[in-house]
Amino acid sequence: MGDDAVESSNAQWASLGEGGRAAHLAEHREIAAALGRLAAEGAQGADARVQALVQRHRAWVSTFWTPDAQAYRELARMYVEDARFRATYAAHGEGTAELLRAGIEAAVAE
Repeated sequence: MGDDAVESSNAQWASLGEGGRAAHLAEHREIAAALGRLAAEGAQGADARVQALVQRHRAWVSTFWTPDAQAYRELARMYVEDARFRATYAAHGEGTAELLRAGIEAAVAE
């Protein structure tokens, strides 16, 4: 992500206003919590419930950046491999980041 993309994202974040920013953060918490519950049940990435959450997640991400299939796959990998992102999802239950990654991989499979 280059400087222009970061500046654009920051401007979009500011333009949401306080209520929009709160709603954006709440949407992510709801998605992650639901994924955590599904991970605890042993759901798989192709599960229709997981796929519905992946669609919400992609829309959530697309508020600032619309990833193509490869970029979305890489983002999913980062959620598992980067300790900071992994911790964000692990707060909703073990396996949450992995389930999101599996769901994204199923969604963008060619």
